[in-house]
Amino acid sequence: MPRPVPPGRFAWRSVMMRPGEENSTRGVPGASLDILRNQSTTSLGAAAHMDRTQPRTVGILIFDDVEVLDFAGPFEVFASARPIDNGSGLERLFRPLIVAEEQRMITCRGGLLVQPHHTIGDHPPLDVIVIPGGQGTRRERLNATVLDWIVAQDQRTEVTTSVCTGAFLLAERGLLDGLRATTHWASIAWMREHYPSVRMVDDERFVDEGHIVTSAGVSAGIDMALHVVARLDGEATAAATARSMEYDRTSAALSPG
Repeated sequence: MPRPVPPGRFAWRSVMMRPGEENSTRGVPGASLDILRNQSTTSLGAAAHMDRTQPRTVGILIFDDVEVLDFAGPFEVFASARPIDNGSGLERLFRPLIVAEEQRMITCRGGLLVQPHHTIGDHPPLDVIVIPGGQGTRRERLNATVLDWIVAQDQRTEVTTSVCTGAFLLAERGLLDGLRATTHWASIAWMREHYPSVRMVDDERFVDEGHIVTSAGVSAGIDMALHVVARLDGEATAAATARSMEYDRTSAALSPG
């Protein structure tokens, strides 16, 4: 049975995105799925932007042995996104926050030390969550406290996302069951073996299934985050964000995930 849509959340048709494609099934409250085929990213993104008075809050989970670019790439995208015309008065479109299970220094892959803004118990309401990957996901997929938090947030967010092996944590609690999803190319076979209910895709930078968007490894998280910006605030905003980052989306999209 389809998952019920919590109050205030858009109803989305599941769709797999190919690099460079515009998602033509944008969610509109109360609209039929057939009508959604004719909606565009830009029009809905612009409409959502006009109705907003506060930036969306993005919670980016980190943990020991998290892959740095998995969380830092999306953080940079969401921190860089700005309104095109600023007609809403918003100075920025997103407020990215780093969240961890405990308020302590987190040792990332390669030895980078990061102090989170919040713990999973004291953060503000989140509109978007990003679950990154890295070697630490092998441990965190067995961490009931973190998994419970992900499930609880998924019931409230507009969009739930993962980067690389962060998909393990979504799959562990069944959030990807019956959906298309992707992860790092080296973990595709492992996920197919351990999560047979997930329809793994091995040739896409990211896969958009409506409420949940998964991406391939490491740098693909930047493409996924730019896609989320396009979905929520319009393609022009995403293009301007990529430009400000000097990030070539075309080249990245043409590379295998």
